[in-house]
Amino acid sequence: MAQVPFAGYKVVGAGDFNGNGQRDLVFQNATSGQVVLWYMNGNVFQSGVSVPYVPGSQWQVKNVADFDGDDKPDIAFQNKTTGQIVLWYMNLATVTGGGQTTLTPLSDYKLAGPP
Repeated sequence: MAQVPFAGYKVVGAGDFNGNGQRDLVFQNATSGQVVLWYMNGNVFQSGVSVPYVPGSQWQVKNVADFDGDDKPDIAFQNKTTGQIVLWYMNLATVTGGGQTTLTPLSDYKLAGPP
């Protein structure tokens, strides 16, 4: 049976969050801001997990990359109103650190990523 995302969630990034060498999908709920990871094996869904911390609806996932150099994907958010950028350093579905970047771009600048 094929997995179907829950209503209100959209794919906002991809990265190997479970260390199996395959890219996993990152979903975010537009209303709550909740982030969900789908662990994938190629195009086959293996399992899914909600990231325990919910950033809120003002925060949009904008990029998934290794920001702290630990060879694991991390998540970059941008506040829709203020433009502030926050990084989540990840280990699987656990936020291990991160925080606000030292600079906030001008309000009319946006990180490249999902709209």
